Amino acid sequence: PKTNLTISEYCKASVIIIKLTESLQKMSKLLVKAAGMSTCGRRVFTALEETGTPYEFKLDYAGGEHKTAEYKEKYHPFGLMPVLVDGDFALFESRAIIRYIGNVYDKSGTLYPSDPKTRALVDQWIDVSANSYSPIELLVKETFFKPNFFKIQPDAAVVTEQEAKAKDVFSVLDKHFAKGSQFFVGNNVTVADIAFAPYTEYLLTVPQYANILDAYPNLKAWWTRFSSRPSWQKVKTLQ
Repeated sequence: PKTNLTISEYCKASVIIIKLTESLQKMSKLLVKAAGMSTCGRRVFTALEETGTPYEFKLDYAGGEHKTAEYKEKYHPFGLMPVLVDGDFALFESRAIIRYIGNVYDKSGTLYPSDPKTRALVDQWIDVSANSYSPIELLVKETFFKPNFFKIQPDAAVVTEQEAKAKDVFSVLDKHFAKGSQFFVGNNVTVADIAFAPYTEYLLTVPQYANILDAYPNLKAWWTRFSSRPSWQKVKTLQ
């Protein structure tokens, strides 16, 4: 249809449209309340990167934002991170969040498969990451976070105990991957793989554990595949 807009009016209208578009794009971004280096936050960031979902992360961790009454009331009653804010919906607990992202934002349908048996296997391994991967988490706490962020020496007794337990866990996982799957469930990355990634990455940055996976070639091959993905390559640099 013909319009009587002058060039000036047309330009003004174009500027308004651009600003509205930018505002809508900004509004459409999901918000993650987490620090960039947060282990649990990195699970969420990786799921969002895998699905190509726009997001921003914001948390004044150093200032103790997550411990304020306002934060606990609005985001997380226990004062922890991460929290995903999707419009007027907020969700905490990283493993719950990555499942939600897989359900809602994964167009491929592979990140959190809908087939009941396949999904059950994904959930199984997510639960393993929560319940049986604790020796690796404790090693990271003692040998990475304590000396690097709190200037506290590791507890040697804890390190010795958890290192032995971690090797047992790695043996189990190595046998799992010896069966031939590329990732934890089949040959596609799922949220199960994402669940294990942050603590694995941090453990391997500790000099004494840099080569610990050499004794577990099948597990090491999985880590090489996963850690080379663009999503993880980006997320592991977040601060």
